[in-house]
Amino acid sequence: MTTTKTILLIYNEPVTREIIEFCLTDVKGWKLQLASSLLEGVQQVKLYKPDAVVLDFCLTETEVLLFAKHLRMQPETESIPILIPTLRSTWFDYRLLQQYQVQIVVVNPFDIFQLPIEIAKVLGWDSEQLSVTSNQ
Repeated sequence: MTTTKTILLIYNEPVTREIIEFCLTDVKGWKLQLASSLLEGVQQVKLYKPDAVVLDFCLTETEVLLFAKHLRMQPETESIPILIPTLRSTWFDYRLLQQYQVQIVVVNPFDIFQLPIEIAKVLGWDSEQLSVTSNQ
């Protein structure tokens, strides 16, 4: 039996946040903590110690790197994976992303249900976590 994964979703746009929340919770069965800003996200990471953080793709490279740097400097959060779902693979400077261990998840915008599968692949979560859960 595997434990349920917890993801902190930091997204400021409410409609998109709801869609992603649905995909990660209802489709995959993962627990989700929500934050609408990076500041709130920093507080929630410390409070909940999620298995991964998924960031808003509309954040600037500077915002992402400052957030990642903050997490990497704290022993209790330094190993938490940080992911950015995006439509393009060239959004950020990969050298800087690698330095702060931030990973890109490239997702087709018309297949949002692929997002949890791609997140699981990038994180190396086991095949049980890849199966779709039913709400019966």
